[in-house]
Amino acid sequence: SLNIIVEPILNSNQSLIICQSELPYAWNGALFNESGTQTVVLTSILSGCDSLATMNLNVINTLSTTVDTTICQDELPFTWNGLIVNSSGLKTLNFTSLATGCDSIISLNVLVNALPVVNAGADQTFCEGTTTTVSGSGAITYTWDNGVSDGIVFIPAVGTSTYTVVGTDGLGCLLGYLLRYLEH
Repeated sequence: SLNIIVEPILNSNQSLIICQSELPYAWNGALFNESGTQTVVLTSILSGCDSLATMNLNVINTLSTTVDTTICQDELPFTWNGLIVNSSGLKTLNFTSLATGCDSIISLNVLVNALPVVNAGADQTFCEGTTTTVSGSGAITYTWDNGVSDGIVFIPAVGTSTYTVVGTDGLGCLLGYLLRYLEH
C-alpha cells in the first residue's frame, strides 16, 4: 500500500503602512514604488512546498504646504519656526508629522516690499506770522507730528521747529523723514 500525502499551499497575508520617504520598499523579492498589493511564491520551510505570501502596502504621502506672506523691508530679519528669514524667497522646513510619524514639508514664500522713499521737502525760513503747509511725497498717506497735517495751513512757532512725517505706501510699509522749519 502506498500513502500519498498532499500538503496544502500555505497562504499568508500581511499589511504594512510606511512613509513615502521609505520608497522604494523591498519585500521578499518584490519591489513597491507606491501603495499596492503584491503576491510572491515562496518555498515553505515546513513542508518544502510552494506557499503564497501577499503584502498589502499602504504608503502615507509626504504632507506639504506653502504659506505666502508679504512684509515690509523694515520687518527683516524675522524668525519663522526657528528659521531666521533675511530676504524674499522660498524658505522650506522639514518636520515629522505628529499624526503619522512621517515627513511633512512646510514652505514659506516671502515677498519683501521696499520701504517708500518719503520726502518732506527742504528746510525753510519764514518771517514771524507767515502761514505755510507741509506736504510729503513718495508715499500714499502721511502722518505729521507736532499737530500739523499734510496740506493744511498752519503758522510755525517762532524759533526752530522740527516736523517729522511718516509716509505709508499702498502696501502698508512706513518710513519717516525729518523736516525743520526755521523762523525769525
